[in-house]
Amino acid sequence: MLYSGLANTHHSIKELELSRKELSTLLDKSLCEIKDAANHAKNIGLKVAAGHGLNYQNTPYMTEIEAIEELNIGQSIIARSVFSGLQKAILDMKELIASKK
Repeated sequence: MLYSGLANTHHSIKELELSRKELSTLLDKSLCEIKDAANHAKNIGLKVAAGHGLNYQNTPYMTEIEAIEELNIGQSIIARSVFSGLQKAILDMKELIASKK
């Protein structure tokens, strides 16, 4: 369930107030859709890249999709570098990507 403090504000998104199991099911469905779309694009000769919204939590899922040839993750790295420094932010992301290959 959504953190109860947030649920009582105007920032709450009622459609996302789901159990972890329900959210996990939605995530799995979305990942299947992304994989199917990436495979179709590659099959018709397109180069497949993923970006805009990738972060340290969801990038590992994208690395499992073989049809994706490129990840655009610069914004996430720069955002994290504010707290950890640029070198550590880059190394952390590289580790995430390498661990899934």
